Amino acid sequence: MQSLSFQLSLLQLRILTLIFLLQNWYCTLRNIVKRCYQHYDCTYVLDFCRKLTLLGNKNLYYREIGDRTEVIERLTNRLLVSVKSKNKVCMFLD
Repeated sequence: MQSLSFQLSLLQLRILTLIFLLQNWYCTLRNIVKRCYQHYDCTYVLDFCRKLTLLGNKNLYYREIGDRTEVIERLTNRLLVSVKSKNKVCMFLD
């Protein structure tokens, strides 16, 4: 019976270690990205993206005009950002 509880505790320890490593890796990657933006003095882009994600897809819509893609706020019908379509990242709508 002790070997079963010992095996479970080893499994739990391995799972916790894996979770810790993944969280640590995620934090490390975030810091690397943040430092790159700081180096090029472009942290405003990160702030803008953070604010954009707070709005959520339900409050935004996307419009393609020619070679540009625009992100519009639904409530105010205000243009938030316009990018060249060839540079856009896939945007997933809810």
